[in-house]
Amino acid sequence: MHAKFQYVALIRFAHTMHRRLKVTEQAQEASEQSLSKERRQRKQAQQQLKEVAASAADTAESLRRAEDQLRKWKDRQPYINHYLGLVTTMSE
Repeated sequence: MHAKFQYVALIRFAHTMHRRLKVTEQAQEASEQSLSKERRQRKQAQQQLKEVAASAADTAESLRRAEDQLRKWKDRQPYINHYLGLVTTMSE
């Protein structure tokens, strides 16, 4: 009778462990899905960051070119004003 009790206890233990294993496997699967989702979101965020950085670099380059052009015009402004003044005096 003692041996039969041990087998029944062993069967109960096996059933309990099987249920716990299933619950743990489900929790692991849910965690892995969540991790996969977070990795996708992180990859998207990194891609967006790269795009924003590239856009910022393009904008900075465009600004630098515009400032160069402005500086050239400002450097020539005294000459332009001088010749415009001569044109008005010649027209009188």
